[in-house]
Amino acid sequence: MKKLKPLNTTYRYRAVQDALRQYIIENRLQPGDRLPSENELAAQLNVSRNPIREAIKGLEALGLVEVRVGLGVFVRAASIDDILTNFAYSLLFDGRSVAELYEIRQRLELSYAREAVKQLTDETLAEIEQQVAEMERLHREGQDYHLPDLALHRLLFQNVGNATLLKLFDIFATLYLNTRHMFDAESAMMKADDIQAHKDLLEALRQRDPDLVIERLKRTYTPLPALMVAPQSRNGDRVEASINGKV
Repeated sequence: MKKLKPLNTTYRYRAVQDALRQYIIENRLQPGDRLPSENELAAQLNVSRNPIREAIKGLEALGLVEVRVGLGVFVRAASIDDILTNFAYSLLFDGRSVAELYEIRQRLELSYAREAVKQLTDETLAEIEQQVAEMERLHREGQDYHLPDLALHRLLFQNVGNATLLKLFDIFATLYLNTRHMFDAESAMMKADDIQAHKDLLEALRQRDPDLVIERLKRTYTPLPALMVAPQSRNGDRVEASINGKV
């Protein structure tokens, strides 16, 4: 069993976390394997028990270990859901990363579009029609229609046989709904164009024409507002950064 090396740095819990991750990897520990006790870890890393406890709490929050009262700390089988959820939360405060993730979403959708058309069922098409109708209704009433919009895009790819892709779309939806405050509002004309673009996409799906679907899918990615709203600068002026991308 490989030992932990003493930390020759400021004894922050993140440094301890990194050391514990490396320990698990190097020793090829499996889910259910027990880590050394707090005292043993503190002795090997040459730190007090406090950063050990903080590091373990952090790893537990990430879903990498679990603490069993009276028994110790054990390696946990990390799930893709835990990883993606933590990833999404970490991006909520980083506008540029959010914008870049929107671009990733677009490229993923376009790369799977042909397969989505191939696997499109009448039942899924009917569900997509319902989402377009709901988008139109909400738009007419002056309400936000982005929930059915996001549901439509997820429905389009639900039959391609890639569960992780759908989980990524769920992450995209969570990010989108929780970060819209970072961007200036869309104009009325932009919203109207967006609704029409989704109606055109629906028509292409009815025809089951993959080339037309890809062309019209691109049109549903309405441009991100040119300016990303940033926190107030020290002198009170608003800081704005140009973002190139679409949602």
